[in-house]
Amino acid sequence: MFQKRDEDRLREKDRIIQLVQEKLCHIDGATVETFRERMATYVSAGGDLTEDMIQAGSALLAVLVGLDFDFTAPSRAVDLVASRLRWALASNDTLTRFLTTYPSEPVLAEAANELFFSELVPNMPPVYTGVLKVVVREIQKGNYDFGSEGELTARILCKNLSLSI
Repeated sequence: MFQKRDEDRLREKDRIIQLVQEKLCHIDGATVETFRERMATYVSAGGDLTEDMIQAGSALLAVLVGLDFDFTAPSRAVDLVASRLRWALASNDTLTRFLTTYPSEPVLAEAANELFFSELVPNMPPVYTGVLKVVVREIQKGNYDFGSEGELTARILCKNLSLSI
């Protein structure tokens, strides 16, 4: 009896994680698998990405290490609040500038972490290879704040180190 209850809880947890992953990475109403396939194509063939793919990759990384784009790409921050579980904390009187963040929410962090470090598709590198490629491109375009002292790099390295310890 207790084993069945534990199995039910695990299935429910998996459903919740899947739901959060789909909310973070939805692309034109598609699934997480579609996100993985499109990111795999981007990693292997390059080319341009749709704004949905940029937002999905940005959302994943922002949950895990924090990504600041409220001032460099305010419309993207607003879109992430509207569609990818980001929170709006404050705005100016004219609603042209926003301060946004991802909450410190364990379910959100676990879902993002699981997807971030999963394989794109079988025999391909992990999702993070595509996400980091997207973020580097966005930094080069001036859409994300790298930090005057390289703070974003430090946060990414610390996240990676925490997994290898």
